Amino acid sequence: MENPVIHFRASICPLCGGSVPLQIVRLRESFDCPSCGKALKVHGIYEFVVKLTALAIGFLLARMLGFENLWVFCVGLVISPFLVTPVWRASAAVRLPVLIPATQGVTTLGLGGK
Repeated sequence: MENPVIHFRASICPLCGGSVPLQIVRLRESFDCPSCGKALKVHGIYEFVVKLTALAIGFLLARMLGFENLWVFCVGLVISPFLVTPVWRASAAVRLPVLIPATQGVTTLGLGGK
């Protein structure tokens, strides 16, 4: 009997046009394209929408649990970080994340004299 082939959805590398499987795409940090090896990251707006959605769901869950006023805000803030991963997975299943080249920014204190 033949093994079934599982097809996973994949994003597209903006640099080489290669396929980037969602299994290697990370929300908070950069990752390398399997085709060209260049550093990529998820577009900031996409990441912001995922985190904002998790926050809204956290507030709704706190309200559904019976918390009111300031407690909705506090409990919603505590719950929302745990919801980012499930929201990320659900959003990637609905709409593929937009990938952009990751910049290798170096932060300095600028203490060098001119």
